[in-house]
Amino acid sequence: MMNEFIDLSHPIYNGMPCYPGDPEVSLKQVRQIGKDRVNVTQISFGSHTGTHVDAPSHMLENGQSLDKTDLSHFFGTAVKLHLERWDEYDLKSFSYDGLILETGWAIHFDNPGRYFSNKRPSIPNSFVHALANTDIKFFGCDLPSVDQSGQPDKIIHCTFLEKNIVIYENLTNLDKLPEGIPFTFIGFPLNMREIDGSPVRAVGINRT
Repeated sequence: MMNEFIDLSHPIYNGMPCYPGDPEVSLKQVRQIGKDRVNVTQISFGSHTGTHVDAPSHMLENGQSLDKTDLSHFFGTAVKLHLERWDEYDLKSFSYDGLILETGWAIHFDNPGRYFSNKRPSIPNSFVHALANTDIKFFGCDLPSVDQSGQPDKIIHCTFLEKNIVIYENLTNLDKLPEGIPFTFIGFPLNMREIDGSPVRAVGINRT
C-alpha cells in the first residue's frame, strides 16, 4: 500500500496575506554563508499567521495553551466533507479524530481584500452543534476564520474551544482529499510555552 502526502499549508513569506490587524511577516537573513559561513534567518510573525492552529486560550480566558494541549489533538484520522454536502452525512457514523470542512475559499488567498471579507462562506450553526456533540479532537477549514469578521461573540470558536477541540484555519488543497473517506491528518504546532496559536505544516495522507 502506498501513501499520498498532500500539503495542506500555505507557504509563509514576506508580504504574504495576513489577517487584518495581525503582525506582518518578516523573514530577514541576518547571516550569510559568504561572510559568516552559515545562513541564519530572523523570523517574525503573529501566532495565527497563514495555516495555523488555535488553542483554547485564543478565545477563552482560562483556556489551555497549545503546550498544555495533548499531542493527540494535532494528529489522527480525519474525514473531509464539503460545505455544500455535509448534511448528506451522519456525522456520528464516522470513526475519526477530526473533521475537515472544504468551502473552496482557499482560491482567494492571494486576494486578501476578498479572502478576509465577509463575502466568505459561513459555517452553519446546525453543522457546528452536530459536530460539537461528537468526540472529535480537531476541526479544520479553508477559511481565514471559522467566525465571520466583526462578530463580537465568536460563537463557533468558543463552541469548539470550550470542548478542547483545536481549530485549524487557512488550510489549502482540500480538493485533493477524498470526500467522506478517512485519511490521516498531521498538524503539529511549534513547541512554544503559553502560546495561543501557531503556524503549522498541515499534511493529509491519503491511504491508497
